Amino acid sequence: MNFFEMLLLSRKMEFKDNGDVTLYGQSIVVLPDALMVEYILNINNDPDWKKVMYQTAKEAMLEYKPNFIKVYNPSSGPVWVCNTVNLLGQGKIQYAAGANGLIGTILLENSPTARGLKGNVNEPTDHIMRGIIAGIVSSVLDMDIDVVEVECAAAGGAICELIVGSSNDIKNKFADIYAKQI
Repeated sequence: MNFFEMLLLSRKMEFKDNGDVTLYGQSIVVLPDALMVEYILNINNDPDWKKVMYQTAKEAMLEYKPNFIKVYNPSSGPVWVCNTVNLLGQGKIQYAAGANGLIGTILLENSPTARGLKGNVNEPTDHIMRGIIAGIVSSVLDMDIDVVEVECAAAGGAICELIVGSSNDIKNKFADIYAKQI
């Protein structure tokens, strides 16, 4: 049984009669990749809007902290976070343990944003994904977490690489990137 089937059986993902789809009690919307890609392409050159996208996604996840806390298992922390984020259809993420006081690195493959924008941008584009991860990890660890993208497949990188850490650590260790992305 895969993770998706387990969520359905455990009623963590529900398809309601009123048309709502929920995951861990949070309403989700399924949209075509092209819609999100076009949106990101149009705002990617505006540093303020990139930051708004990130903060909005992070805050949206923080609103569901009680729901995440109910189902989060610290012994499978990074695996649980990856499985949860993978359900959102934003690509496949994998976790690698952090160094230098950072929580870890997330490698994102097959991001619809990267696929749709490859060759059309020169900077990282996974602002929504960064915010989602930051909000979920902030919720379950009960601390302020930020995520920066240090390599982006849309901008010519081999893969999307996101660094997860406390807001202070990210700000101190990635000052230039932090200023552009958060």
